[in-house]
Amino acid sequence: PASLRQIRTTRLERRIVNVDMDDKYSLVDENSRAKSNYADRAYIMKDLKNVRDLAIKYDWTQIDVTGRAVEETASYICELLKERF
Repeated sequence: PASLRQIRTTRLERRIVNVDMDDKYSLVDENSRAKSNYADRAYIMKDLKNVRDLAIKYDWTQIDVTGRAVEETASYICELLKERF
């Protein structure tokens, strides 16, 4: 969750989002200052739980991509597909 939060915070910052001292995020827009919970720890934990529940419900393979390059993950997925089909 900490790594995911850092990724999401970085994405928000790159989209010109302000971060205040209470971990609240607001999109800088000339017409509005919308709030976002995208990088909020509680939101991330809920999001991860929902994804894990879906994976269990539909018997999807869960792949830990922590520290892996996109190409490495793609190669692993191809190996899984060869084994199954």
